[in-house]
Amino acid sequence: MARGQGIPRGWWRAFCVELPLVAGTLVFWIAQPDGFLTQSIGIAEPGPPERYLLQLYAGVVGTLVLWFYGRILLAPRIHLPSFRLLQEALALGDVVIVGLGISQWGGPAEPGMLAAQIGMASFWGTLRVLFLLRVREPSDGL
Repeated sequence: MARGQGIPRGWWRAFCVELPLVAGTLVFWIAQPDGFLTQSIGIAEPGPPERYLLQLYAGVVGTLVLWFYGRILLAPRIHLPSFRLLQEALALGDVVIVGLGISQWGGPAEPGMLAAQIGMASFWGTLRVLFLLRVREPSDGL
């Protein structure tokens, strides 16, 4: 059985692109925490508490997004109603990232990094909304 059955193949491929992007982000957070904290958050001199908080966040993102989402996408069959709920949750997260990124504009974070965060979250959030609008299961009740 081919992987990802249960959602249209094009959507499956699009969402699979997220996995290496998330993995790359996690590598950046773990390998260059000071660079991330300075460029993306604007912390001039990150210390152990900031690095620890980023490690905690990397653990959550790594387990929920990379591991769990990856397991779902690479499963032989995807349960569409559950996958739609996951996409709703991720879309809400995208909205939060965009809103917080905009609220930090002009602050200590590098504008290029904020623009990248806002742009990526806007792109993936839009893709998720399109998926939710176009891919429905008549009996899912969502």
